[in-house]
Amino acid sequence: MPGSTKPTSSASPTKRMPSSSSASKPPSAKGEKMTAKQRKLLEQKKKEEEERAKKEEEEKRRKEEEEERKRQEEEERKLMEERRRRAEEERKRLNEEKGAFDSEVLPFHQDKLKSLLSVAKEEDEWKKFVECDNLPKLHDDVDMNNFVSSWRDINEMSRSKELRNLTEDFGLIKDGEKVYRELEYLFVESLARSNKSLQNHCQKYLTEISECILATLDDATAHIMQYFDKFLSSDHDQFQKVERGIQYGIWTNISKNLIRYVDFDKMRVNVELAIKGMGYQEIALRVVHLSEDIFSSTSPNIQEVTVLGGIYLIDFLHIPPLVHTCEDWKIRQITELSHHIKRKPYNVTNNENQEVEGPPPAKVTIPAPHGCLIRSEKPQVAWWNEKEKIWSRDGITNSTYEPETGLISFMTTHLTCPLAVVYENNLDKSFHKWALFPVPHIGKDICVFQATPKILEGSSSLDDIAILVHKDKCRLISPSKPELEKLAVTWSNPAKLLSDLAKAGINLIFRYEEDPSSTSSTIKSMEMEKNAYDGISLVCLITSVANSVWNYHPSVKREIGVMKVHKSLIDQSTLKPCEDIDELDLVEIRYENKFNADLDANWDLLKYQKEKCGFISNEQPVSTEEENSIVDLATVSGLSTHHNLFLALEERNQGTQLRQLLEESNVLTINSVKTILNLSRPLV
Repeated sequence: MPGSTKPTSSASPTKRMPSSSSASKPPSAKGEKMTAKQRKLLEQKKKEEEERAKKEEEEKRRKEEEEERKRQEEEERKLMEERRRRAEEERKRLNEEKGAFDSEVLPFHQDKLKSLLSVAKEEDEWKKFVECDNLPKLHDDVDMNNFVSSWRDINEMSRSKELRNLTEDFGLIKDGEKVYRELEYLFVESLARSNKSLQNHCQKYLTEISECILATLDDATAHIMQYFDKFLSSDHDQFQKVERGIQYGIWTNISKNLIRYVDFDKMRVNVELAIKGMGYQEIALRVVHLSEDIFSSTSPNIQEVTVLGGIYLIDFLHIPPLVHTCEDWKIRQITELSHHIKRKPYNVTNNENQEVEGPPPAKVTIPAPHGCLIRSEKPQVAWWNEKEKIWSRDGITNSTYEPETGLISFMTTHLTCPLAVVYENNLDKSFHKWALFPVPHIGKDICVFQATPKILEGSSSLDDIAILVHKDKCRLISPSKPELEKLAVTWSNPAKLLSDLAKAGINLIFRYEEDPSSTSSTIKSMEMEKNAYDGISLVCLITSVANSVWNYHPSVKREIGVMKVHKSLIDQSTLKPCEDIDELDLVEIRYENKFNADLDANWDLLKYQKEKCGFISNEQPVSTEEENSIVDLATVSGLSTHHNLFLALEERNQGTQLRQLLEESNVLTINSVKTILNLSRPLV
């Protein structure tokens, strides 16, 4: 009705508050999808945060490492700078020390040595003049050239003579061998001095004299074969001439007796004619023994073997037409063979003179080298390979030595070539132990070099090798062998003694050229060695020096040598002059002084380098058997490095008048020891 109020209908919508149960209902599908997306975003964000944190950590670590690297580099730079500074200071100090030593000490020694050597040379030349020795002066190029030229002229003139003077020929050969031998001594001396110019001079004339000897032998042989009827024995169709320095034998198959062996009884040489049919051939067999090896020193190659007792020239030769007799006349054909020999190769040929197969081995018997050590039941024999300029042992077998008869036999496929008994060149090189010590109980100016070689497998051992040095002469005192008696009783200069010792079976000459090109740890640096030997020889009459086991330790490089130096010093001015050395003195040296270097308490360790040396700690933290261990080579605290061993001793023995002790040392003995050390190289 109008004006009336309409009551609210109960059906009108009313607003309701959600009950508590409505909040626990699961979310709608759309709500769930958003939550998963959010979760994924959260996970992605978390992952990004982790990666960012990781990168920050990595960057932090990298920065720390970079800072550490820079710090270490800076420390290393400072350390290197400090090392360079110290090295420069050391170099400057060593140069000043060397300059002072070279100006204050060396001139006195050098002038004194030069004067004494000049006097010795004049005495030697006067001795040759008194003995009417017309042999040339070895150092004089003009004199040597005249000697060779004159010899060649004599050979040329002798070819035109109907009757050649064989005595003159043999005299020339023996003189040539003597000059050759003296040149070899000079060559060995030049090795000790590292004098290349003198080495070239010696090698030039060694080659030319070798050629002259061979030419004279061949020309004399051609003459003998041209005049067989004047020289040959009718019994054996042989001619033999045996003299000191040369033995000569020739056999010709004139009678065609079909013999199997040719025996030269005076020479004690026997050669088998092994090739079938040789007994029917018109051939000659010449055997010559020369006391000198006239091939090795002419070669640019360093030989692997050393010749014992000279060489044998065993040649098959073509013979010239035989002489014909007509009533009282003798008719000789003049052919190329009248003046020049023609060698017949030792091979098997066919009818067309073509080699078809290797020759059968021939048995050869020769006397054992006189005055030489035969250190094997099967001595080695070699033939001279002229093409390669080396001694080769290929094709030589079944060698035997009979001490009762003194004969060596072997089978060889190489004849018509030089042959020789040889031994391994490095048999006695490189020492197990060595020592150099003065012997004050015998007298002044005397010292002994003693060594034990590292024996190769299969070779016979020797007693310790000991050499007595007195001024400019030395002699062998061990091993005491009958074959070495001459070297034990004769005083010689060092180069001559070591050269003769090598020819007798003990080769201590280790040439610097034998160093391998590779950086081998077993071969020391040449510069270091020479510096060390200069220093050691300078104090050889003041104190003792010996080997150290640390020298051969793997951690000690080639540029460093380690040795032992005795703590005691000797004053030569208080010693009596050496008048004579009897057998008791030698016995004491051989046995009582036998490597007294084993008592380490009496010795200090010293390291040597190219330009300096210094004492190092005796108490090494490693043993010789340890691998990958390092020898402590630091200079002893309180001591410095020095230019040479003498100056190092001077610092170690402050208060001692060491320069006065050096002035009392004989310069000839020092020079001889220096030669021995440079030739034997004990630090290797």
